[in-house]
Amino acid sequence: MIAFLGVLLAAAALVGWWGVATRMITMDSPFASFDFRAYAVFALIFEVLLGLPYAFGVRAVLRWRRLWSPASMWLAALAPGVVVTLLEALEGKPMFGPCLLLAAAVIAAGWQIIGFDKRTQGSNG
Repeated sequence: MIAFLGVLLAAAALVGWWGVATRMITMDSPFASFDFRAYAVFALIFEVLLGLPYAFGVRAVLRWRRLWSPASMWLAALAPGVVVTLLEALEGKPMFGPCLLLAAAVIAAGWQIIGFDKRTQGSNG
């Protein structure tokens, strides 16, 4: 459980860094003065409120259809970020799409590294 939370925090930290490094919000508003902590907190909130339900929902559907694999996990994780980035590119500077891609890549890699989705091996002995 701690490794799982660590993966979420690592993704939020990377998005926080990205937001500061690219000055993601440059409009004249109270949000223009966001710092690393603000971006990271908002990233963590969105990971928990939007990312986890999406991830577990897609995982459940793919496992039910017997299509779950590391490749399908990566595709499902990166697809929203790619779509949002492409849509934002049509309108101007992509902002949130790259954040989605960064967070999804870190979370998918972290889950794969910690073996989050490995089936438990039971012994019948």
